[in-house]
Amino acid sequence: MTSAITVRHPEFDFAELDRHWLAGSRLATAYGNAGHVFIPLGEQFFIDAVRRFRGRVTDDDQRDDIRAFIGQEAVHARAHRAIWQRLRADGVPVDGYADWIACVRRAERFVPGPLQLSITAALEHYTAAFGTAFIAEELGSVVPDEMARLLEWHGLEEIEHRSVAFDLLQLVDDSYALRVAGFVLGTGLLMVVPTVGTVWFAIADRSPRERRRHGLGEMSARFARRMGRHVAAYLVPSFHPANARD
Repeated sequence: MTSAITVRHPEFDFAELDRHWLAGSRLATAYGNAGHVFIPLGEQFFIDAVRRFRGRVTDDDQRDDIRAFIGQEAVHARAHRAIWQRLRADGVPVDGYADWIACVRRAERFVPGPLQLSITAALEHYTAAFGTAFIAEELGSVVPDEMARLLEWHGLEEIEHRSVAFDLLQLVDDSYALRVAGFVLGTGLLMVVPTVGTVWFAIADRSPRERRRHGLGEMSARFARRMGRHVAAYLVPSFHPANARD
C-alpha cells in the first residue's frame, strides 16, 4: 500500500535573497539563518533515530510511512542546505556554526537509542506546530515570496508526517516517562541550539540596518501562544499527534 505521505521535490531560487530577509530585521534574520543551518543537521538526526528502529516494524503501512518520512526529511535537508552558499556570500559564519552543531552531535553516542527516538518524536511535534503556523500565517508580509514558498512546503510535509516518529516510539517503548524525558531534552535543544546560532550570526553581521517591515511582532506573539498550547498538549498522557489541535 502506498503511504499517504508524499515526497515532493520542489526547486527554489535564493540567488537574490535580501541580506535581512526576515522583516528587514537583523536579529530576526540571524534567527532564520540559524534555522537554515541547524535544520539540515537536525533532519539527519531524525532520520538516524528512526532508521535505528524501523526493522522492528511489521505493519506494511507503517513501513511505507517511515520510508516516506525519511524521504521528506532528506529533501528538506537539501533544500535548506542549498541556501548556505548564499548566506556565506553575505558573510554569515555558516561553517563555524555547523561545525559547532557537529560537536554537539558527538554526545549522541552517550544517549540510548530509545531516548534519541523520543527526542525526535518531541521535536517532530514542534515542527508540526511550526508547519501549521507557516500555513496559517501570511508569511509574505514578513519574508520574500520564495522563502514563504519554502516554509509553507516544509510546513505542509511536517504536518503530513507528524505521527511517524511518535508511532514508532510507541512500538519501541510506550513509557510516558521516556516520552517526557525526550520532550524535556528536545525542548532544551530547541532553545539552546538556535540561540547560539542567532547570537553568533547577529554579532558577525556588520552590514547597515535595512528598513523593517511591520507585523513581525504580532506574528511572533501568535507563534508563542501556539507553541504554549502544543507544549501543554504533548504532556497529556493520552496525547497522540493525529489528534493535535492546531
